[in-house]
Amino acid sequence: MRVIIEDDLFAIALKSIHQPLGTSDPAILDQAAERNRALLPGIVALDPTMTNAAALLADSSYPIGYNRTFDALGAQLLNPAVEFVLPEEGAMLWIDTFVVPTSSTRKSPAWQFVDFILCPEMNDLITNESFVATANERATQFIDPALDFSQRSRSRRISGRTATGHYILSYRHQLWQELKSITTR
Repeated sequence: MRVIIEDDLFAIALKSIHQPLGTSDPAILDQAAERNRALLPGIVALDPTMTNAAALLADSSYPIGYNRTFDALGAQLLNPAVEFVLPEEGAMLWIDTFVVPTSSTRKSPAWQFVDFILCPEMNDLITNESFVATANERATQFIDPALDFSQRSRSRRISGRTATGHYILSYRHQLWQELKSITTR
């Protein structure tokens, strides 16, 4: 089964043509769609929920992967020949967040949990065990130096996704539907 995430593929295409992720220019989105048209036939899967990505990279089932850091590092543990690189065009920043709804009836324990997870010692344990990055500067002193990608990323442009207007999301989705129809014929 081929699972491809529309938003991720557009972000990759925009990066590859040196355009901002939050572009609202339909002409640039058309260029990204053309880039996707060229990329799509060679894509096996683009699924952020894939639980076996590290193993597939390590055993060369997938010769290349657009993965999360922990997938790449997990693959390196299984096979030291796997290399983690950031594209010259830059990479996408992803940030996990905690949210405590204003309507919560258990705000105090929720905030205690958030505080616990964000304490440097716990944050370091999470990073060292699951290879997820941390933005907690106080935790970095405890993190395994082999997991420090800051040196690798300094020369690369890391950018986050930005809010995109409804019209642009709709237009991008229309382009995606056209691409899907071409690849499923």
